[in-house]
Amino acid sequence: MRFLLILIAVFLHAKIVNECLKVAADGINKNEAIKNALVLAISEYRGLSIAQVQVLKRKINNVYLNDKEVNYLKDEYSNKIISSTGGVIKSFRILDEARVGNGYRVVLKVCFNAYKDSGYLNSRKAIAFFPFIGDDNLEFSRFLLEKLSQTRKFNVIDRLDSSVLDLENLFWLKPTTRKEEIIKLQKRIGSDYILVGRINLSKDVRYEKLPLLDRVKRVVKYKMKVEYKIFDSVRGILKWANSFEIEAKDKQSLFEIAAKRIIDDMIFNIYPPRIVKVDDKRIIINYGKGVLKKGDILYIFSAKKPLYDPYTKEFLGYEEKKVGIAKIIRVTPKFSVAVFRGKAKEGYILRKAE
Repeated sequence: MRFLLILIAVFLHAKIVNECLKVAADGINKNEAIKNALVLAISEYRGLSIAQVQVLKRKINNVYLNDKEVNYLKDEYSNKIISSTGGVIKSFRILDEARVGNGYRVVLKVCFNAYKDSGYLNSRKAIAFFPFIGDDNLEFSRFLLEKLSQTRKFNVIDRLDSSVLDLENLFWLKPTTRKEEIIKLQKRIGSDYILVGRINLSKDVRYEKLPLLDRVKRVVKYKMKVEYKIFDSVRGILKWANSFEIEAKDKQSLFEIAAKRIIDDMIFNIYPPRIVKVDDKRIIINYGKGVLKKGDILYIFSAKKPLYDPYTKEFLGYEEKKVGIAKIIRVTPKFSVAVFRGKAKEGYILRKAE
């Protein structure tokens, strides 16, 4: 019941607008030409994640009516297509059609239901999570997968059944991973990003003599070296990579520290914190406990012109300029308060100071 109320609240605060695209496509018949045009429109529409695009393509291609039914049952055909997309496509109309050789060509106007201010539902990026390579790899991978899912910021595609040997060959042993291999993998799994990594876990046991006592104490220390890479699977490139070494008194604590480092890094790169309110020399930030802590130092960047890939139309981020610095002074479960120097405006983004 609570989940239903959340969904209702999201849609009540969302403004529905229509966004339309004009597309042309060919097919062996009119039915196939229409479906190819709809798939093209979905691919070009910026309001959908890569994972959503893959699902909608499959659903559209599963709708079947022959040419006779397409010609004489237009409303039924349109309704079947629109229903298959769950309402993402609001309507489509044939602007032009013609026979081309042994096939068919259509020009469509395709309109989408675009929900503004409802990013809670539509803005999550899909991340394919592969098992980490190394000692205790599955135990750590399952732990990290659970923590990543709990953030509720990503659509996590579980690939823990994948071959570790294949991953090692693809992502680690080669000097460079070919762009074509990443894109081919993305088309198969439908993700925006791919997360892979490897760990080297060791256990150090030593005995220390207790002062003034004729006894020794057993001291156990766990160490782990972590390397991981995030691939932009749409463009087939390495987005970023990081490595670190940590130690703790037990394996559970070690996993906790490593998982938090990786997830924090992902959040700050994919969903950087933003200023939601400016009050004199204080700012309110849209992240709270779990991501930020009291005393954290952050740089403030102005978010100017949005940048898009000229080929894939993927949103790449914003043109940024460092304009200030902030220090967290209070953290709540959902937001944080910071003091700052320099410039700060609503919508500006923040990145952790190295």
